[in-house]
Formats: sequence, structure tokens, C-alpha cells
Amino acid sequence: MADLSKDEEPDEACVDISSTYQKYHWDCGIACAQMVLSFVLPSTPASEEDFDEIRRKLMVGHSVWTIDLAHIMQHLGVKHQFFTVTLGVDPTYSAVDFYTKRKEAERFTEEEERINDLFSKASEKGINVEKRSVTKEELIQHLSRQNVAIVLVDSSLLRCVNCDRKHEVEVNINNAYLSMWDKILFRSI
Repeated sequence: MADLSKDEEPDEACVDISSTYQKYHWDCGIACAQMVLSFVLPSTPASEEDFDEIRRKLMVGHSVWTIDLAHIMQHLGVKHQFFTVTLGVDPTYSAVDFYTKRKEAERFTEEEERINDLFSKASEKGINVEKRSVTKEELIQHLSRQNVAIVLVDSSLLRCVNCDRKHEVEVNINNAYLSMWDKILFRSI
């Protein structure tokens, strides 16, 4: 990265973080949580079995929502801030492929109740949830201080700036999970 004066804002930030690969089609958030934990608490490694036990304790199934990740981080003692544009479940998610094509389809209403309950209990559990978007500049500033962020976005909106064409095609075929890169780079485009 270029040397910046104190007044200059960075236009990119890179944080070296060890990769944790997904094991299933549904566990990208869990893989992200494991990567964050290995970065912020390197002396306290959490095994897959540890995460499975935490998931069971917090009643997180195969439908992992961002609020689940916030509760997992809180359970593990990781200080964090949670920003979201939707407090609770957007009912239009019931039409998302995950819920329409799998056995989870009949569970959407149950999931909706579970997630809305997690949002309503977040404050009493010490989870700071703020309803708002985060700007690219805020994210870059946060990362430039060697902090990490879990940023969940629609994979169709992602473009890998470090990939050759062949890798881009492979990533697109495999749903472009962010946990595939050893370094996550956010660059002004």
C-alpha cells in the first residue's frame, strides 16, 4: 500500500487472514466466523467441533443468518458492531432459492420467528445492532486499522480484482464465496 500522509484517506485496505474453507453449501457465515476468530483470538483456536457445539447451544441450524454470527461472536467474547439494512427478516427472503428448493422451505416461518427473536434479544445480550448501510469508505477505514469485517453481499455483485479469467469462472460456478481468498481486498472501483 502507498505511504499516506495523516490527512489522506486510504483507497484500499488489505488484512492478512487465514482461510477457512466451507464444508457445505450453507456454512459460508460459519467459515467467516472461524476466520475472524483465528485473527482476533489467535491463541484460542476453535475447532470445527467447538463451532458445532456453539451452533447447537445457540440453536443455529443449516440456515445461518447474520444475526446468528453476531450471537456467535458475542458468545465467544469477540467485541463487534453489527450493521444491517433490515432489522429482522425480510419476508421476501421466503422466495430465495435456499428456502424454495430445499427441505428448509417449510421451515421459513419458523426461521423467521427465530431470527426476529434473536434481533429483539440482541441488546440484552450486549450485541450492538445498528440499522444502516456501511459506506465503502467506512469499511476501508476500519480495515486500514487492521480490523476485520464480515461483509455479506450478493455474490452476483462481486468481482475479484486479483483473479485471472479462469479463476473468475470457477469462482462464479461455485457461488463466489468470500472465504475462498487468503486475502480479502477492498479496492475503490
